[in-house]
Amino acid sequence: MVKRVLQAVTQVDHLAEHAVARERARQVSLGTDKKQVKRADTVRYLLVDQLSSTYADTFKMRPAATRDGSWCFLLAAVLTCCEGKELDNDHAYRIWVHTRQRLDQLLDTLSVPFDYDKDSSMDPNPLR
Repeated sequence: MVKRVLQAVTQVDHLAEHAVARERARQVSLGTDKKQVKRADTVRYLLVDQLSSTYADTFKMRPAATRDGSWCFLLAAVLTCCEGKELDNDHAYRIWVHTRQRLDQLLDTLSVPFDYDKDSSMDPNPLR
């Protein structure tokens, strides 16, 4: 179990490094050090989701969306380290709820099969 937790922590660390590198590259491409537009950050969602899985495996309980709970405390601490700005439990709670909503939307989108017959504008064989 300790080995699995250490592997999960390593994965979280890798995702955090990837998120930082991605943001730096984005800032270089924008030619600025300031955020231009607040947009969905898939890497952050995946980081939070992976951390929630690690929390569930480690403590044998699902992360509860309560502002004063241990999950929000842990999430706030990890995101504070990853993002370089102080986050409190309330902020972590909002991030958790938003992350769950975004991931649920993504799963809903992926679970709906695309039917070429219903969408006449899409030709299933564009090489004809």
